[in-house]
Formats: sequence, C-alpha cells, structure tokens
Amino acid sequence: MSASQDIAQRRAVMRFYAGYRQILAGALFILFFFGPDQLILGSVEPPLFTYASPIYLIFAIALILRHSIFAHRYTHTEIFAELLVDVAALVIMSYASGGADSGLQLLIFVTISVSSASLPARLSLAIAALASISALTEVAAHSLSDNTSTQQFVVAGLMGI
Repeated sequence: MSASQDIAQRRAVMRFYAGYRQILAGALFILFFFGPDQLILGSVEPPLFTYASPIYLIFAIALILRHSIFAHRYTHTEIFAELLVDVAALVIMSYASGGADSGLQLLIFVTISVSSASLPARLSLAIAALASISALTEVAAHSLSDNTSTQQFVVAGLMGI
C-alpha cells in the first residue's frame, strides 16, 4: 500500500469514527437527560454522568467538525489523543453507571478496533492496554465503595484479552 493510500484510508477511518462518536455521544446525552427515569445510565453517580456526558458531546461535535472541514494528514499523536479521550470518557461514564453491568465498557472495543486500523501496532496496543487497565481500575474503584462481585473483575479482565 502506498503512502497516499494509507493517508486516505486513515482519513476515511477517522471520519467514519467521528460520525460514530457523534451518534454515541448524542445518544448517551439524550438518553440520560430525556430518557426514562429507571435507566441505568448515571445510576450510581448521577453528578459525574451529568458533567461527563455533555463534555463528551462537545468533544464529539468539535472533532466531527474538525474531520469534516479540515482534510489534512492526521498524525499518530492526534489519533492517539482522540482515542485516549474516548477510552477515558467511556470509562468515566461506565463508572457513573455502575461499571460492567451497564455495558458501556463494551463500547471501548470499537475504539480499540479503530486504533488497530489507524495506528501503528505499538500505539494500538497501548490503547488496548490502557483500556484494560482503566476497566480494571474502574471495577477496583467500585469494589472500594460497594459490594462488587468477583464476576465484574473477570469481565473487566476479559476485556484485555
């Protein structure tokens, strides 16, 4: 694959992922603020989800504008930073929603997949490792404040495989 094809592929992947991120952030925002009251989103720490969801939505809007308006070569650092923010936002919102039971941690798999398609092997492995560590840390933080079943550690640990 030539360098120009690689750049075009990376640009296409990042534009598609920016659209996915926008839909995800918008859906989480709308479901939390306008959805039914018995929803699991933000059920453990509502104030944390109240701040994290709009900030993630603003981040998603800014990046979709950036990817749509500015057609340039994306550096590995820019892509890594974007994906790292996605992992952090999803882990924070997962923590606020009760951890592995909320299912939000599973959305990190999409981020890991995009990293493997658009970053070199070492950086994509770094995203996967950071996602695994953050998922385990999130479960450990829940275990300090609640009675957390050991099954949640297994689920978080399997995410790293």
